Amino acid sequence: MDKKVIDNIVWYIPFRKLRDAVREYLSNISNYVDSNKDFKIIHLITKEATKESVRYICENGSNARMFVDRFQLLKFMLEEHVKTSDYKDKLFLEFGVFEGSTINFCSSLIPEAKFYGFDSFEGLPESFSIWKRGRFENIYDRIIPNTVIQFDEYYNYPGWRNHEFKAFQEFCKKYNVEYEYIGICHMQVAVVIKSIKN
Repeated sequence: MDKKVIDNIVWYIPFRKLRDAVREYLSNISNYVDSNKDFKIIHLITKEATKESVRYICENGSNARMFVDRFQLLKFMLEEHVKTSDYKDKLFLEFGVFEGSTINFCSSLIPEAKFYGFDSFEGLPESFSIWKRGRFENIYDRIIPNTVIQFDEYYNYPGWRNHEFKAFQEFCKKYNVEYEYIGICHMQVAVVIKSIKN
């Protein structure tokens, strides 16, 4: 960021000391970014992943509701899609519980439902590949029309097409799954299953 750009940003700040401090801060950030090539590369790769994610959602999920955080998305998903269906005696599962904030939040919204959480608390083994045969098929027969699934790291990061997104797309192809994106957030998406070959 050159001096002229910085001046155009700070010109309206009424106090000279504050204006000078902001000018110096922006100059320091600009110098850091310009001198740190690794930061620039990471920033550019992340920016490209965001552009690709935006294109994908515009093409495939333009009717989905947008949320600023994952808890708003969870609340919408549970109140607008789960509670409006016959959810009694259905499974509520979370894979990758970590500290339990998500599962506790969800169970507080539907206290009459039983929530089951799973986590190794050790991370995944080095050799683990989510695309190995059988990894996403253990609950296949429990996924029926109107099942709602929320993914926590579906898109909007470098390499997103090779992780949760890929696993779900392969599952959908194998079982002729039709689905609809109902909500999106920073990296999270919620989908509702429309049909599946059982």
